[in-house]
Amino acid sequence: MAAADWPKAPAQTAGAVIRCEPGNVSGPRNAPLTLDLYIENVADLYGADVRLTFNPAIARVVDTNSLQSGVQIQPLSGFLSPDFVAFNTANNGAGTIKYVVTQLNPRLPVTGSGSIARITFQPLRAGSFTLAFTYQQLAQRDGIAIPATTQNCVVTFGPPPTRTATPTRTP
Repeated sequence: MAAADWPKAPAQTAGAVIRCEPGNVSGPRNAPLTLDLYIENVADLYGADVRLTFNPAIARVVDTNSLQSGVQIQPLSGFLSPDFVAFNTANNGAGTIKYVVTQLNPRLPVTGSGSIARITFQPLRAGSFTLAFTYQQLAQRDGIAIPATTQNCVVTFGPPPTRTATPTRTP
């Protein structure tokens, strides 16, 4: 078997992590919360496939592209350029998110850390849920897999702040 016929092995990049930024987020029950999908300590990244689940009884994903059918999260271009977005779907009934993006030639791979997408949740009721990574695959330009771990995050919507009556002085 010729060397060109050998199966591609995963890149030997240790330490890549896919997580939320911030790691855990909380706010009042009546206001949306935003977090980023963040990749850190990666080398030669060219594409990413990230899938997540959330509790649709507590919150829904806010659509960021009203010109396209369905619900989408917001691609970000400060780190990995979203030259081709193969999938960008949020299913508020099932509580799933699928985001698959890649750069295109002649763009160079990226190394380091940064956000690749932004998710805004609109609360439906007070409560907490784990935004859980169910699948992830990072890849180099030539399709070689980049090993990575994931860190789930917790999203919490609490009761709205209570107003306290301010005492007034009567003459």
